[in-house]
Amino acid sequence: MYSIDILIGTGLCALVVGGLLGMLFGRNSTAGSQQARELEKRIDQLTRDKRAYENRVTEHFVETADRLNALTDMYRGIHEHLAEGASTLCVGKNDVSVKRLAGPADDSEVPQESLNIEQPRDYAPKAEGETGMLNESFGIERESTPGTRQGAASAEEAEDVVEETTAEAGEADSGSETAGEEDGERKETA
Repeated sequence: MYSIDILIGTGLCALVVGGLLGMLFGRNSTAGSQQARELEKRIDQLTRDKRAYENRVTEHFVETADRLNALTDMYRGIHEHLAEGASTLCVGKNDVSVKRLAGPADDSEVPQESLNIEQPRDYAPKAEGETGMLNESFGIERESTPGTRQGAASAEEAEDVVEETTAEAGEADSGSETAGEEDGERKETA
């Protein structure tokens, strides 16, 4: 009834057609291939966006450079205009300016007020017994150490504190002769 050749030929054709259809559907329907295509599209889009951004940045800096060049040209023009005006309008007056810059020829021309210069005074409001803002020790907190008084503000009080401290140190080393010599050296350096 059926010939074997027809059956084998039909089977082979069905197998080839089925394989091709399976490959076609399998490739289009797999999640991995769809995801890969989406990623390729996304990469292409990001590449286009990056190129567009780079072009905008380049255009911005080109325009900025052009504007700075124009501004420089304008400043150069203003400078040339001022220099030209100064040279034409101030003819003969340069000698006076040079004499003023040179200063007085002798001390008799110097005003007496400028010879008596005083240190600035401290007019800042303060409570009785406080140091003013222009005092060297203003705002400096002194640490309390053994043998010193806290808040020694004046130089005289600070020297008294140093002498008291060295005297106490000398009493502690009463048997040592070198201690007195060292104390004397400290007083001289203080």
